[in-house]
Amino acid sequence: MDIAALADLIPWADLGLAGLVSLGVYLILTGRLVPRSTVEDLLQARDERLADYITANDDLKESGRLKDEQISELLEHSRTSVHVLQALRDVGTDSDRSEIDLPQSGEEPTP
Repeated sequence: MDIAALADLIPWADLGLAGLVSLGVYLILTGRLVPRSTVEDLLQARDERLADYITANDDLKESGRLKDEQISELLEHSRTSVHVLQALRDVGTDSDRSEIDLPQSGEEPTP
């Protein structure tokens, strides 16, 4: 049963002043009836927390973007370093074979 159906069962006209005051006190004691200032304070605190969360989320997004840019830059530098080292290795092996008579596989070294 919902609240509206229960409210229809209560004879409001016969309740009287004492019944209405008792109902108000009951609602206050159970926390179902609170002052407007309390509700406004709670809503303001919620809005402040939400603003803090949004700011923190934006900061995390920015730091993630900066991290991605930095990783991309470092990756490009590492690719360049790999190409340079491979080129040095290729040049080094070519110049070693041309300057020094290295024995090929199966040949004996000459004194």
